[in-house]
Amino acid sequence: MRSGPDLDITPFMNLMIVLVPVLLLNMVFAHTSVLELNFPTGESLMQDQVEEL
Repeated sequence: MRSGPDLDITPFMNLMIVLVPVLLLNMVFAHTSVLELNFPTGESLMQDQVEEL
């Protein structure tokens, strides 16, 4: 019974050693920020104009 050649996983392991820290560092710097904007409505604009008079 003949077996095939052993699979060389060294390049794959090298890729993982470099890729995992790079992705982890990218997670630290990739912050998602949400700005809550409160736009004036038509009613509040009319109230502001009435208060100015």
